[in-house]
Amino acid sequence: MKTTSIPLSALVLLTLVALLTIFGSFFADWNASHIYNPLWPPHAKFHNAQTMSLGVCLGIAGLFFVWRRKGDLRSNMIAANIFLTIYWLTQITAFFFPGTAWTDPNLLRPAHSMQEIPPQAYAIAASLAAVFVANLLIFRAREPRQNQ
Repeated sequence: MKTTSIPLSALVLLTLVALLTIFGSFFADWNASHIYNPLWPPHAKFHNAQTMSLGVCLGIAGLFFVWRRKGDLRSNMIAANIFLTIYWLTQITAFFFPGTAWTDPNLLRPAHSMQEIPPQAYAIAASLAAVFVANLLIFRAREPRQNQ
């Protein structure tokens, strides 16, 4: 695969996912509901900080491979996909651990309930869908075109 065979639109989609992975948890968690929550013990805050740092590292690694032009381009795209989906896939798996919830019940806004679709679900779906669409664009660009 030549460097010119990756559509710019795919690179932009993957870059947006990387930026959301890097900064998203800081927008969501750098507040009284998470890192400054007085009800959270220090160890819970430690794991929150660890998750935020993990998002930064995965997003930066993803950006590196999205825009890397040395080495095998196919391997670069595979690495970018892995780094840019790990954070979002682990958010899905977190819902299956005992005692987890998408928010603390005492932080629910009026007229909201724990049974609603969590806000994180939209970021997860958008990120994974963007990676999927980027890959469709990449593989479509690689297919040989037939003359009609």
